[in-house]
Amino acid sequence: MLEKIDPKDIHYLALSLQLGFVLLTRDKPLQRGLRKQGYRNVVLFEDFLKGI
Repeated sequence: MLEKIDPKDIHYLALSLQLGFVLLTRDKPLQRGLRKQGYRNVVLFEDFLKGI
């Protein structure tokens, strides 16, 4: 899934999938790339703060 985005982020995605948590990130290209590939459980940190 991430090989076309940024290979060093694979660990973060794997952990969020394993634990069932939302992937919270400041990496906009990562967020956009994951969304394009169908992964919906990713939130930009700025959007998270707006929701508080």
